[in-house]
Amino acid sequence: MAKANGLHPYNYLQYLLDSRPGKDTTDAGIQDLAPWSEKARIECNKKSE
Repeated sequence: MAKANGLHPYNYLQYLLDSRPGKDTTDAGIQDLAPWSEKARIECNKKSE
């Protein structure tokens, strides 16, 4: 899914591991982890620079 949404798979996996949801994570926080979210795109692009 990462590649299909224009993200580098390694950077996306690293983003997911760095942003692991906890018990206090809201639904919006979970949605930010989706590969099609704007936040994931921004964070993954930061790591490739």
